[in-house]
Amino acid sequence: PGGLSGGGDEDRPEKKLRQGELLVVDKAKLREKSFWAKNNTPSAAPAELKKVDTTTRCPMSGKKLRAKDLISVKFEVTDQKLMDQGGGRGVFCCAVSKHPITHQQAVLLKPSGVVVLESVLADCVYKDMRCPITNKTIKGKEDVLKLQTGGTGFAAHNETQAKSFSLIRSMTGDARTQS
Repeated sequence: PGGLSGGGDEDRPEKKLRQGELLVVDKAKLREKSFWAKNNTPSAAPAELKKVDTTTRCPMSGKKLRAKDLISVKFEVTDQKLMDQGGGRGVFCCAVSKHPITHQQAVLLKPSGVVVLESVLADCVYKDMRCPITNKTIKGKEDVLKLQTGGTGFAAHNETQAKSFSLIRSMTGDARTQS
């Protein structure tokens, strides 16, 4: 028993080849031991395929969406040149105050499709219950949709400021606490 070992071919005697001699291999025997050959791969039992739901559904309620349920949104553009270049921060603004919408809460008025800032809502919209741009009647709070603000990883993304400050000092490493 000389030659290569560990091949797992105990039933085949190893032959040493002389120079120029070709090894004759029984391919049928190799196919029987091959796990990737089609004949030797185990097959799963055929499973019954379920019909795929192709209807478009609302991501919030899961109800079926119809074309008449969709609302056209009219965004006011502040800088058309920036918009043509692919957009940027503050490209859209409130239709009433013309302040750019960056991270403030914006709302959509359903009857008109106009987007305004929530800070403008109480002063201009709820006072007359009309859209300040198109003068369409707003029935109530169900005609006002809050738009979801874009998420960001930056902690101070909405211009919040700390209201109280305190000094934190280490008792061991601070020279002012040592006498």
